[in-house]
Amino acid sequence: MRRFVLAILAVLLVGAIVALVRYHHDTGARFQGVAVPEPEAASRCVAMMTNYGYGEGGARSVCRAGAKAAWFRVTVRNVGHRGAWLKTCRLTGYTDSGDAVLHGVVTTGPLNGLAGPYLESGQSVGWTWFLMSSDVDAAVSVAPNDSAHTFAVACEPVDYHGHIPT
Repeated sequence: MRRFVLAILAVLLVGAIVALVRYHHDTGARFQGVAVPEPEAASRCVAMMTNYGYGEGGARSVCRAGAKAAWFRVTVRNVGHRGAWLKTCRLTGYTDSGDAVLHGVVTTGPLNGLAGPYLESGQSVGWTWFLMSSDVDAAVSVAPNDSAHTFAVACEPVDYHGHIPT
């Protein structure tokens, strides 16, 4: 009988731990974003990078990669229940009929170095950056697509588990 009670207690303890982990995951950080095309941003790139602390040469080097790319003003808000890091967002452009015609990745660019910005629950961040290829291995810019009129932004929270890159 005693073993039976201990077995029941062990099952209850494991169930409680699983429930707690699931609750932590379900109530974690969750990002919602919007993107608006910024066609003139490429011409302002060097000035933007200089404001972020880049020197003239470094700014020009960064801006060469986005010279012919599609630029966007991206705003992301943490609508979850705890903070997390924001590193990249997937952006998809849709035609008026709902066809996806543009896919790419918008990084947080120069915001907070390698780690990206940390967003507490309810906090927002906005930045202007260019769309990169969805194929992360290909560091090529994605050209603007005039037929895309609606843009969806999907950003995953990042948990560095205490090892924040610098």
